[in-house]
Amino acid sequence: MARIVIITGNPAPGSKWIRGDIVDVLADGATGGNKVTPPYFGFVDIPGITMSQVNSYKNSWQFKLDYSAVWHDAQKGYRITAWSKDGSVSGIGKLTVAKIQNYLDRYNCIFQSEDNGQIVFDLGVYQVGISEGFWKRAVDGIIFKQVQYVDNVSRISADYSATGIGQTAIEKYVEKYSDGVISHDGQNKIIVFDISRETAVARFKGDVADTLHGSINDARRRFNFNSAFTDQVAAAPSGILETDKATAIANIVDKAEI
Repeated sequence: MARIVIITGNPAPGSKWIRGDIVDVLADGATGGNKVTPPYFGFVDIPGITMSQVNSYKNSWQFKLDYSAVWHDAQKGYRITAWSKDGSVSGIGKLTVAKIQNYLDRYNCIFQSEDNGQIVFDLGVYQVGISEGFWKRAVDGIIFKQVQYVDNVSRISADYSATGIGQTAIEKYVEKYSDGVISHDGQNKIIVFDISRETAVARFKGDVADTLHGSINDARRRFNFNSAFTDQVAAAPSGILETDKATAIANIVDKAEI
């Protein structure tokens, strides 16, 4: 038997939790410690199943994306399709262009289409290399030029003489985030570096992964029991309600689809 721990109390306003949230899955008879007690917490006991069968219901909600490349072109770069990793096509789990428009803008991507939770956009290797996303700062005053594009690598010249960026600082930054500094004229403040299509795509994906997930609090549980079922758990003796698997699953709400 597995025991599902849920919140039966009323979390404070602004809490990461809501009433009915599934917060843990325990073994038969386990209590979860002194802090997991009624009336704030309740237990749903489901005979005949194992913890592994329901363990995923305690997952946190994390907005993650999957990608596939539609095609690649030397001049245009990648055409990419992105969608929510869990496949959601409705509710908060659905990917919309509004959720990633800021990233598209920061990396000079070109939006193409939006359909049924899938976003198609173009990501240019050179365009990423001259973007605010790549540089993590405004690029006003930097004069960029693509020197060449060979074997899916864009070689870029950046004249930063009109900015206040220091010679050492820019070289360290470019060495860290590009595919290598080719030359650096410190006197005239012109640095030449390479960026590959793999690096360009990885920088975009990495930025989205690092910051977009936090837009929906990672600690917020994805699944909860509906209000009526939560009331039953709260009213059960010692806050423990025994039910069958079908009934339990029928009353679970996937918040990604709300």
